[in-house]
Amino acid sequence: LTHRNRTRRRMLAGVARVTSSDEYAWDAPGAPRTLCVYDRRCRLHSTKPHCVEQARRAVAAAAVVEARARRCSNKLWVERTVHGSYLQRAASSLAYAHTRSYVGAVRQRCLDLATEATMIFGGEDEDTCGNRDTWGAAIAASAAVIQAVDAVLSGEARNALCAVRPPGHHAGASINSLGAPGNGYCLLNHAALGAKHAAHERGLKRVAVFDFDVHHGNGTVDLCHKHPGILVCSSFQHPHYPHRFHDFEATNILNTPLDAGASGDVFRRAIANSWWPAIEAHQ
Repeated sequence: LTHRNRTRRRMLAGVARVTSSDEYAWDAPGAPRTLCVYDRRCRLHSTKPHCVEQARRAVAAAAVVEARARRCSNKLWVERTVHGSYLQRAASSLAYAHTRSYVGAVRQRCLDLATEATMIFGGEDEDTCGNRDTWGAAIAASAAVIQAVDAVLSGEARNALCAVRPPGHHAGASINSLGAPGNGYCLLNHAALGAKHAAHERGLKRVAVFDFDVHHGNGTVDLCHKHPGILVCSSFQHPHYPHRFHDFEATNILNTPLDAGASGDVFRRAIANSWWPAIEAHQ
């Protein structure tokens, strides 16, 4: 605990150094709180009935956030709609992560869809589907992350949670990131966009992305492995989708494969033995 608190203080000190006085005005009186951002557009993204990624997940997450906010309003600050300026900023920042051809093709494909869920990419990708509202939901999700980054770096929020969808960590520069068999429900990589926004737009020299999921974050690795200022730590069940690239090597990429059914103690030990030293060395 002491080690983690020391690391956290150092990370917060780094945030303080980049805080500027000409940032945006936020509706957050008093001491900084945890910010939670969600957007109703994310509920409009529709998927096939067999997909585990469903709109009800966004509804459930928002309900939990609202319940918590009612009990702890002095600790939790909720933004229920992404600010309009951030929608424009997210759309103009996509080049930090994705190729122009990928963005154009996915956007047009989504806008051409009906209101009911349809497969977006076809071919080997049997997971990634959406409807005509999917592109708007994806942009709102990326915008939420950029808005949250700015809130933290301006000192208005202590930390932030974005309860948004569709997800993003399998989305790379283009379709089938690093040769994966599909995009795994993902269209835009919100975490990578947020990290690159912090680095390129806010001037942070060191950024870390922590990806803990049953699947390897191959898209985030694809987008960040050539940027030594961004550390990516990814834990995942192995073997599992995307069935490759878990051993991708780069100085700023740390992969932590775990056996199926690994306990919480095993997870914590793996993180303590690998992620924390990497974070210390990255500062």
